[in-house]
Amino acid sequence: MQKRKPVTRHDVQLADDWQALFVLEFAKDLDVLRAAQAIQISVDTAYEWLGEDKITAAIRNVMLKRAEQYRVDPEWLMQEWQDLYELCKQHRAFSTAVQCLKEMGRLGTVDAYAPEKVELKGDREIVEKLARARNRKITGKVVTFT
Repeated sequence: MQKRKPVTRHDVQLADDWQALFVLEFAKDLDVLRAAQAIQISVDTAYEWLGEDKITAAIRNVMLKRAEQYRVDPEWLMQEWQDLYELCKQHRAFSTAVQCLKEMGRLGTVDAYAPEKVELKGDREIVEKLARARNRKITGKVVTFT
């Protein structure tokens, strides 16, 4: 098995070392406060840098490199959520199964929470549950389905 090479400072095409370090830290979990603290800069500076096109482009590149290394794409992620959903149902872990459905609905390729945009391929039961979830109305503590 081929060993994965981590994304390093040399992979970030920025002249400023501090900005490159910030990009690497921020891309780990998208937490501005943690990234700023990790490289010991102010949060204001971190937010200022996030407004710069070169920083956002560098963050995008780091995340793309990591995604390529781990072969993570929306289709793979959807399949993993679906497998986890099925496993949760088998073990009667229904609250976790519901969470899986929510995550599947949030995926950009599913787009179940956007109005008029449901187009799914998969298990009929999953498709029906996502469609019902999309049509629910929450009033106070009562959830009704239309």
